[in-house]
Amino acid sequence: MKTQIFNNDKLTVYDKISLIVYFILTIMVSQISSLFGDIETQKSIVMGYSFLTPFLLYIFSYKSLRNIKMFIVWIGFGAFHLFLYKTLVTNSDLMFFRGHAAHGLQYTIYFVILFEILRLAHLRLFGYELVSLGSYGARTDLWDERKIRLPDIICFFIYFPIWIMAATVK
Repeated sequence: MKTQIFNNDKLTVYDKISLIVYFILTIMVSQISSLFGDIETQKSIVMGYSFLTPFLLYIFSYKSLRNIKMFIVWIGFGAFHLFLYKTLVTNSDLMFFRGHAAHGLQYTIYFVILFEILRLAHLRLFGYELVSLGSYGARTDLWDERKIRLPDIICFFIYFPIWIMAATVK
């Protein structure tokens, strides 16, 4: 049985809504100084946006990333994040004591690629799709209701520490 690397299905309602919401958030972050006057609010929003994107992508969009269209869209977001990082990093008001609030934006594209590498390795080695860990104590994943297995956990614990290091090491 040959396993398909990517599907080319139509985007689901979830995919469309998540992309629209994320696009709006991205526009808001790109215009952060004109939308929010309070610098602490600006820093918190930019940091939350840049820090949480890779994590939430893994947790909630792992099934969506099996679709080549979604993969390409997220590569596009990652490329835009590099541009946005270069733009925002010049704003010294967004500096925290340990680094710039936009620091994580430069890594989005790498995390999309890292996820796909883990997914494809998982698919090749075990013959079934990688799923994300569900909520604490859950025995099945969020979308497929598939039992979470040790390889799924191992992949998560490869991705998660790299995400933490990228988010915290300057």
